[in-house]
Amino acid sequence: MWSDSSSLPEPSLDSASGIEAAASSGMDSTADPEINTHPRTAPVRGDEHVARRPMVEVLINLQPLWVVGLALACLVFAAWILERPWIHVSGLRFAWGVYIVLGTIFPALLVTGALPPSRPAIAAPVARFLRRTCVLAAVVLLAYFAAAHGSPYLLIVAACQVGISWLILPSNADRVTLSRSVIALVTLIVSWSAAVRFMWWSDFDGWTLHSPYTFLVFVGSSLLVVSNVHRTRRLIPLSIVIGRRANLGLTLLGLLILAAASVRSTYLFAPSAFFNWGFWVGPAELVRQGGWLLWDDPSQYGFLSILPIALLPAGNVWQSFYILDSCAAFFAGAVIFLAFRSVRPGAINLAFSLSLATAAVFLLPGFPPSLAGPQWEPNVSSYRFLWCYALLAVLLWHARRSSSAAAATSRVMVVGCVIWLLGTLWSLESAIYASVIWLPAYGFLIAHSSDERRATRRSQALWALLPPGLLVATCTFISGVYVWRLGHGPDWSAFWEWSLSFGAGLDALPLDHNGPVWALLLINFASILGMSGLSANWDGRGLRLCALFPAGATRRARERFCRPSERRAGFRVMYYAHSREGHACHSGRQVLTTGLVFRTVS
Repeated sequence: MWSDSSSLPEPSLDSASGIEAAASSGMDSTADPEINTHPRTAPVRGDEHVARRPMVEVLINLQPLWVVGLALACLVFAAWILERPWIHVSGLRFAWGVYIVLGTIFPALLVTGALPPSRPAIAAPVARFLRRTCVLAAVVLLAYFAAAHGSPYLLIVAACQVGISWLILPSNADRVTLSRSVIALVTLIVSWSAAVRFMWWSDFDGWTLHSPYTFLVFVGSSLLVVSNVHRTRRLIPLSIVIGRRANLGLTLLGLLILAAASVRSTYLFAPSAFFNWGFWVGPAELVRQGGWLLWDDPSQYGFLSILPIALLPAGNVWQSFYILDSCAAFFAGAVIFLAFRSVRPGAINLAFSLSLATAAVFLLPGFPPSLAGPQWEPNVSSYRFLWCYALLAVLLWHARRSSSAAAATSRVMVVGCVIWLLGTLWSLESAIYASVIWLPAYGFLIAHSSDERRATRRSQALWALLPPGLLVATCTFISGVYVWRLGHGPDWSAFWEWSLSFGAGLDALPLDHNGPVWALLLINFASILGMSGLSANWDGRGLRLCALFPAGATRRARERFCRPSERRAGFRVMYYAHSREGHACHSGRQVLTTGLVFRTVS
């Protein structure tokens, strides 16, 4: 079967762009000049037209599913190995093991596959076989999942979306083939079947048909997603072509709407709001009364996160925190809004970006069914994870910039390290999240900039010492201030002892350091080094892959140091961090309420 597609373009294996090439090869048949894009004709040689086999066309469109198949294979492998008699874990330990495999082994395999092989003649056929095996695994497992968890409503929704795509796409035969429509239909059914399971507070069918309002929200948001994903000018009312100044005006209008949403005060004076705010304003009030953090002023939510509340010259700490929390919410919403707004111009993109940012930041965090937002529950607000959004904005800025000059890269690295420092001193959990987001990316930036400038090992070492140097210098300065004012240094253990004490108490489930989950981590670490050693450029590339190893610790930190009601808030930040250009900045259950489910870009 696969012999018919031997002329298909294969993903590159000799550069880091191999992943993107693999994902795009199946969607762009024009990459091979010998293949005509018309669905009923094959390669044109002279005046001869040979009919293209439908199976070949299906295989072309199925190629991007190898990434999905690889992820599913990792999940199945993790579930299988954890259920073996000699391991056999259950409950949260089982879930942790699956998450760790998906968060470490899966990205490690993707990055390792992009490394240049030491023996291309052997590696190319092996890689082709593995990709095709992953495609087959994706088809089988996705079909099983859709059959087990699908519903007639999801079939209708997916069919409607495919029909809308037919209408709004240009009349290009390469875009509207039957095989692509079938693949899109199956993909949408599977995506919907997975997405609706995140909506824990209501049955999806019941919620959609609960009232005309919810039905209109669902239909409108679905149309918005489809029309925004596809580049088209066929439907003039949905794709109004406007000028540059008009686009700038629309963007400013969207930012003004986000600014208005950030000062929302719904449920702000509820009794539960005073309870939730007390953990923030209490330590800040003690600072105003002469207390010192890291000494005689205990703080549950960190060190640097409390100081701005105490130092802001407002009437009282309640007003100070309201101002800072609103500014943080606006910043997070603006990052999400501008990230999607920069994809393309137009009024439709404005509505899409604004709806997503508003729902993800101002409506759904906290208690999604009520759309109360995070103001009354600041432990899930953007203020708690402010510097995570800032680091992601820096990485997006670097990815979108057109200049590749060494000075521009150095500027990004310095700005990112300063933001990482602020995030590290913000709180213990912020230090973990900021390190997981920034340090691996920073390592790749060092390697990339060093390759461009042919820098010496000395310059690489200096860049590598910048983050710890900033942290040590700042901590030394803080200790000096404490010695000057109090006569003794700060109690740095107060920075983490609250989290450690809490992790040992309510709903804590520590991992056994000699148990199977940590064994999986060690196996993963060893496999990364082993696979990297097979590449031609072992002198550094394998060490770069080791930066992926700490990513699996994020889940453990969230489960160990946070209350169950708070864990979903941190997970949304990590979901945002691991998504391409922030394509889903909050968890699926939060995005689903407004219907803005990224099923079409899954």
